[in-house]
Amino acid sequence: MTETTGDQRWNPDLGIDVSVAHPPRVRANRAFLGRAVRYLAAEAGLRHFLDLGTGIPSADNTHEVAQAIAPDARVVYVDNDRCRSGCAHASCG
Repeated sequence: MTETTGDQRWNPDLGIDVSVAHPPRVRANRAFLGRAVRYLAAEAGLRHFLDLGTGIPSADNTHEVAQAIAPDARVVYVDNDRCRSGCAHASCG
């Protein structure tokens, strides 16, 4: 469950503050995801990806990065939050 307080979002289950004050970490995380998926698709030849804890879709999702390199790549998105997995499903097509 996420509680909203002012401009901050607090997830007590994870014990983390997901506030607007941390965009560099978020950008670094997305950049790492992109580098890892690009490497796995291009260099390692992976064609099947499993994205656990999908979250809310944003730019450069796993399927977009993988399929830009290997159009035959397949991605399965998994999240225990129905809203997030539903949003991920809707963003795929």
